[in-house]
Amino acid sequence: MRGALLLVATLSFAALSGCISAPGADADPASSDVPARSGPAWGVPIPEAIAGLKPVARALEVPIGAGLWVDGDHAYVSSLREGLTVVNVSDPAKPRVVATLKDVGGGTSLYARDADVAHVGDRTILVLAGQGQGLHVVDVTAPETPRYIATIDVKPNHNLAVHPTLPLVYNSASTGKGGQVDVVDLSNPDDPKVLGAFGTHGCHDITFHTSPEKERLYCAGVDVTEIWDLADPLKPTLIVTIENDAAKSYGLGLHHSAYATRNGTLLIIGDETWGGSGPGCGANTPAGSTFLGSLWFYDVTDEKKPVLLSNIAPSAPVGEYATGIVGGVDPSKPPSPFGVIGALSCTSHFGSFVPGHDMLVWGFYRAGVVLIDYSDAKRPVIVDQWSTGANVWDVKILNGYMFTGDLARGLDVLEFRAKV
Repeated sequence: MRGALLLVATLSFAALSGCISAPGADADPASSDVPARSGPAWGVPIPEAIAGLKPVARALEVPIGAGLWVDGDHAYVSSLREGLTVVNVSDPAKPRVVATLKDVGGGTSLYARDADVAHVGDRTILVLAGQGQGLHVVDVTAPETPRYIATIDVKPNHNLAVHPTLPLVYNSASTGKGGQVDVVDLSNPDDPKVLGAFGTHGCHDITFHTSPEKERLYCAGVDVTEIWDLADPLKPTLIVTIENDAAKSYGLGLHHSAYATRNGTLLIIGDETWGGSGPGCGANTPAGSTFLGSLWFYDVTDEKKPVLLSNIAPSAPVGEYATGIVGGVDPSKPPSPFGVIGALSCTSHFGSFVPGHDMLVWGFYRAGVVLIDYSDAKRPVIVDQWSTGANVWDVKILNGYMFTGDLARGLDVLEFRAKV
């Protein structure tokens, strides 16, 4: 199946169209990563003028928070070795765990590191990346009684992405050069089928841009980032390959994520230095601040000639810094107030655009949740940073609230502070 993408004879675009509901009208149209909104009654307006971030609550019963998706009244949290955790967030001040799914039958534990939701007809289908297990398909139409359906045999699967308007799942193997992207048909959730594969890089992560003008797939391919024309979602066409010479100058650049906004004219690429296991960000190192772990802003108005505009990364948690390649703690400095010792873990990971604003919120591991204003993409500005010294992996926005996947804290709820 690898090589040219194989078509399934029974699959037609007429059958596919309309099977997955489009994102809500109040979602940022430039970002397919903003979760679809199902019209719940709860929520707060996002301030017209945002001053910063404010913690609201923590879901204490979530054991581990990694990738997550928020849909309707529920957050679906990938809890790694703990499987799936379903959290009712209809009262954001009192998030509560309502279900877990820890095995797939036959004594096999469910492992989940990324999550995405597809609305297929009147059903809500959750897909989880199981690393070496395959892609797990779970029916969450009744969120408090999740029903395991099947595991799709594509491996590895580091992350995944559901097409914004079609019942297609794109697998991110994170194998870099020499890998490919598997495409899965989810139009019959009870019998998902692998259609084939395309490309020359196993993406670490995939996002989309969909508009009347163009359809794009962005592949953060570990070694490089690729932009694909997705006009034919089963036969994508490569437009351009982007390298990052600045990050490469340190020998450490890892193309981890790629998100497009501004009608697809601005591409933001995240570097997950050392896979998040070592120093990064604007660390207070003996050599001064570095490029490591940054978000990189590219003008892709002419997609075949991307122009690097800027990069930005937050400060590391107070009291932590990196030395050399292995990282460490400066004995002349006081211990971290967060009680965290060892090599810095401070790189960009996952986040979301703020609807209605040229801003984003991003998880930077131990640097926490970072709010960035990119209205001037040549000079992005950090507006606020909320850190407990834990380990923020992902941030999703729904109805004015932010929900985090945190490897140490599970799930936190935040909201935006308004300027006064």
